[in-house]
Amino acid sequence: MPVILWPEDEDLWLDREKYDPDLFQSLLIPFDPGRMRAYPVPKIVGSPKNDFPECIEGLRGSSRNLLSFCRRPILVQAFFNIRGAV
Repeated sequence: MPVILWPEDEDLWLDREKYDPDLFQSLLIPFDPGRMRAYPVPKIVGSPKNDFPECIEGLRGSSRNLLSFCRRPILVQAFFNIRGAV
């Protein structure tokens, strides 16, 4: 399961010397889907052997939101299983 961390929490999350389940649990808060961006990426992303900056760059001229990738409309709240998020 992927996790989205705030930059100031990354070192704590990766610290192998610390093991505090309660502390880690406190970092697992739902991320506001309104702050997320979804965009098409190049086909090279499909292979784990490709580790280039181009893998995280959007394709030129592609600026769409998450819902535009769906064939039928969905509620963002249902997609992310977050109540009250808009």
